Amino acid sequence: MFNPVSYTRIRREVGKVREKVQAALDKVRPALQRDGGDVELVEVTPDGVVKVRLKGACGG
Repeated sequence: MFNPVSYTRIRREVGKVREKVQAALDKVRPALQRDGGDVELVEVTPDGVVKVRLKGACGG
């Protein structure tokens, strides 16, 4: 059965996780970009799975 209170709570938690993940990616992004790459946050699922997209190529 659909529970709007639980749904709202889950969406709020996903939003918090998304913000934390984005902040972490923003910290490593400059190093990736210096090497010709990048990373993009694609999705954070309600069950906590984080999906990212790696771009470009890194040398080294």
